[in-house]
Amino acid sequence: MINVLLVWGEETKKKEAFRKICSWEYVNCLDIWVRFVGENTSDHDIQQLFLAIQIINGMARLFPGPRYFPLRLKSIEWLNYLSRSTGAFIPIVSIVLDIFEYKFAKEGRKAQDPIDISSILKLPKHYLKTKTFQERCFSSAIEQLCAHFSQWSCHISFPDLAAVPLIHLKRTFEITTTENLRRMLKRLIDQVEQNVDFIQRKRDEVSFSPHDHQSVDSFLQLEKPSLNTPFMQYYKSVVKQAF
Repeated sequence: MINVLLVWGEETKKKEAFRKICSWEYVNCLDIWVRFVGENTSDHDIQQLFLAIQIINGMARLFPGPRYFPLRLKSIEWLNYLSRSTGAFIPIVSIVLDIFEYKFAKEGRKAQDPIDISSILKLPKHYLKTKTFQERCFSSAIEQLCAHFSQWSCHISFPDLAAVPLIHLKRTFEITTTENLRRMLKRLIDQVEQNVDFIQRKRDEVSFSPHDHQSVDSFLQLEKPSLNTPFMQYYKSVVKQAF
C-alpha cells in the first residue's frame, strides 16, 4: 500500500495523492515498516531493504523545495537507520546537498514562535525567511551527514566515499554568506578531511589487495571500539548540541 500510493503520486502528480503521502498517517506507516526492515533484513534477503530505500528516495524527490525540508530530513534519518542496522552502504549525500545548496535569505530574523522541525512535515511560508529556519535546517542536515560519515569513519573506503561530498561541501562553503552557517560547514569539512588523512595513513600501512574482501572488511575493526578519532569526538559534540 505504501509503495502503491507513492507510485500513484509520482505518475499522476495529483494534489490528493500528495496530501495523502505528506501526512502523518503515511509517514508513521513508513516509519514502522522501515524499523521492521532494519531489524529483519539478512544478507540473503535484501529485496525488502532495496524497496524501502526506493520508497524513501522516491518520497524525498516527490517533495522538493524548502517547505518540505523536515520531510527530507526524516528521509535521511530513515536511510541512516537502515544503513546502520543492516551494514549496507546507502548514499544520502544528494538529499543532504539539496538543503546545503538552498539559497537562504541573507538577512533573516529570529522566529517569534520557534518551530520544532522534527515534529512537522511541511513548514509555513513565513518561517522560510527566518534565521531560525536557516540554522535549524543546516544543523540538522550536518547532524545527519555526520551520522552517515561516522558509520564509515573507520572503513578503508572512507577517503573515496568522502571525496565527492567534500567537493560539494567546499563549493557550498564558498557561496554561503551567513557567517554562522559558514562556521558549521568549515568545521565539518575540516573534520572530514582529518579523518580522510587518518584512514589514508592506515591504508598505506597495509599490504593486502583491494580484492581481498575479508581483509578489507576487517580493516581497523578490532581497533574500532577503542579508537577515539577526532571525527568521532566531533560527531559526539554535534549530537550533544542537538539535544
